[in-house]
Formats: sequence, C-alpha cells, structure tokens
Amino acid sequence: MKKLLLKILLPFTILFACLGFAACDKESAILSAPQNLRAESEMLYWDGVEYAEGYTVVIDGKAYTATENKFDLSGLNNWNTYRITVRAFNQNGANCSAPAEIVYEGKCAVPTPGLEYKIISGKKEYAVTKFAVDENGTCIIPSTYRGQKVTSISPDPEDPAVEKVKHLYLPHTIDDSAFHLDSVRNNFKKFCNLETIDLERKGEDDKYVSEGNCIVNQSIASLSVGCIGSVIPEGIKTISFYAFFGVNIKSIALPDSVAVINNSAFADCSLLSEIKFSATLEVIAFSAFENCTSLSEISLPATLKQMIGGAFAGCSALQSVEIPDSVTDAGMTTFRGCTSLKSAKLSEGMTTIDFGLFSGCSSLTEIMIPRKIANIKGNAFENCPLAEIFYKGTQEDWNKIEIVETGNEALFSATLNYYSEEAPTEAGNYWHYVDGVPTKWVYQG
Repeated sequence: MKKLLLKILLPFTILFACLGFAACDKESAILSAPQNLRAESEMLYWDGVEYAEGYTVVIDGKAYTATENKFDLSGLNNWNTYRITVRAFNQNGANCSAPAEIVYEGKCAVPTPGLEYKIISGKKEYAVTKFAVDENGTCIIPSTYRGQKVTSISPDPEDPAVEKVKHLYLPHTIDDSAFHLDSVRNNFKKFCNLETIDLERKGEDDKYVSEGNCIVNQSIASLSVGCIGSVIPEGIKTISFYAFFGVNIKSIALPDSVAVINNSAFADCSLLSEIKFSATLEVIAFSAFENCTSLSEISLPATLKQMIGGAFAGCSALQSVEIPDSVTDAGMTTFRGCTSLKSAKLSEGMTTIDFGLFSGCSSLTEIMIPRKIANIKGNAFENCPLAEIFYKGTQEDWNKIEIVETGNEALFSATLNYYSEEAPTEAGNYWHYVDGVPTKWVYQG
C-alpha cells in the first residue's frame, strides 16, 4: 500500500518542484534593459521586457510607475526638453534592469528655422519680424534669441509667410502688450489662416492664457485673439477689439456669457456666413461685423440694447434684418452698404433713426417703422429704392416726426401705409398683421 501511494505522489512532487524552480528562475532572472525607446504623438513606447512586472519611468528626476510598455507624455510642458530613463522591474521592485534613456523634446522646444528678428529700440529684447513654417504650417517662436528675450511679434506687412501660418506657438516671454487693442490689429491681422494658437504659461496668475484656441485675458474674462479653430470658452464676457479681424472663419458660436462684442471684433471676416449670438448679448460695437460679405442672415437676441456705428456695414450678402424691441439705439451707419438688404423691421424701443442707418442699401424696398420714432436723421435712407413703408402709427403721428430731407428722399416717394387693427372705413393705405406678416388692407367700401 505504501509503495502504491509513493508511486502516485512521486510525479506530483516532481511537478511541483519543477514549478518552484521555474518561479525561482523568473524571480532571479536578470532583466534586460528596455529596448527601442521612442516617442510618438506625446506617448513614450518601448519593447516589452520578459519577466517584467512593471516599469519605472524617471523624468528629470521624478519617478513614475507604468504597468505596460508605454507612458503618456501629454502632461509635460511642450516648451521643454526632458531626459527620460526607463527600467524594468519584478519582485515588487527588488529586481531591476539597467536603465534605457531617451531625450524627449516637447513639440515647442525647437523653434522654427528661418525666423528673422530685430532688436526693440531702447531694450535688450527682440521681436520676430519675418515668419517661417514647417510642412504642416507650424510656426514656433522661441523665448530667447542671442541670449535675449523675445517679447513681441511684429510681422512685416509684405511677408507672405504670415498667411501660411496655421499653428502658432508663442513663448511665455511675449509681453502682455502684444494682446492690447492696436497691437492685436497690427500684429495678428495677417494671420488670416491661423487654425490653432497656443501661449506658454508663466504661472497660475498669468493675465493672458490660451484656451480653446483663443488668447484670453482672464483678469476681465475677455477674448483678445481668436482664430479659425477657436471654441470660445464659457465665461467669456467680452469679445475684444479686433479679436477675429480678417480671420477666415466660416462660422462662430458665442457662449451665453458674452455680453459685449467690441469694435471691429469680426471685421473683414469675408468667409463668415453663420453666427450664433449669445442669449445675454447687450452691445454690438463699432464696425464689429463690417465687411463680413458672406453673412446672409442674422438673428439678433432679445437682450440686445445697443448697436454702434457701422456694426454691420458692408455686409453685402445680408438680405433682411429684424432689430429686436430691446434695442433703444441702433447707431449711425449700422447697415450702410448692405446692398442685398431687401427688408428691415425696426425696434419698438427706438425713438430715432440715426444718420446713415441704411445708407447705400440699394435693394431695400420695404421698411417697418415703429410709432415711437420722433426723429429721422440725414442720409438714413440715402440711395434706398423704398417702395413700401409700414408705419406702426397714424398719419397724424407720422406728420409729427422730424425728418431731415437730405438723403431721405425715398421716404417721400414710397407708399406710406398706416397701421390699423380693424378693416378701414375709408379709402387709404392701411395694414395689419396676418400670421405675423405685414399685410395691406383691401378697402371694401
């Protein structure tokens, strides 16, 4: 019986012994150093090491653990160069391989070759004056040149490379003044094909930061510079002067936090055909959308209070406009030169039709004027072929309006229709609403 039991147990004893020796071999094995380290699209990869339980990744002296033969580098500063080592380990780190090393350059660490610089007068600082791009349209501005800081960009107006820049990376040394009013107009207006823009951070308290492919003044929640790829962050209250001036954007959506669109913010955006206004918008300032020649329709929000001179001047594709009743001031020359504009409805909150409001609207044949209008300034309807005026008041009310005749001859040659809710009891030109549409009464007398 004992011999039989021994025969049965012996094979299992040998098997367990072999497995034990194999486990000991694995734990005591000399681990090879990781091979073929390579960085691809902000990921670090290497060939897997036999018997490794994990890997230790050390980046500039700081250690991380990876369970697979890859490591995410996207959290690193794009502007820096890093020394990275990788070791394989087992036995919970008691057994480690020799290190493998790679030097990783962030995508902004190496400036674009071919840039030209000039010394800024009275300062030991440089400005970039001529630009260059790689095969992807990327331009990386360095933080220093010849040992001095690069603090601004000042594109040569004749430099053809500026319009070729699709991806612009700006160092933390760029002075805040580069994002002020006229600086934006002068320095960014030729970057019309820019798709992405990135500004290196200085620290947590930076005044200007890049977010959503925009340069944002976070101290006042204002967007200073935009581009084709901009997604305007929620919380932005103001679109600043010249922010998108001349940029080849086709559409834009404003978050509901935006209350003000400042001077020339979208001027000369000739490809802009669609805009979604914010639900809290109050002011559209001077020339904000001037010469947006592809903009064929707009839907102004009910919160809008004021439009300032030339806000939509030169929008030659715009076909109709309805100014919401919240607006008290539609401004001067706001729709000047909108040559495709056929009809317009003015706000019930307006008391004045200002100078040149529809000057040069050579297709404008129909206008709806509210009863509260007390003044019509000069050239408000200059060169407008008005055929029908739908006035919200009576003939007596109309006669009280102070009209400057110069440039408003069309008001006297057009058919003037007075509002009447009930069918008229006498012959004349009267109108009412039918399903929200101004419709002439047909006198039945």
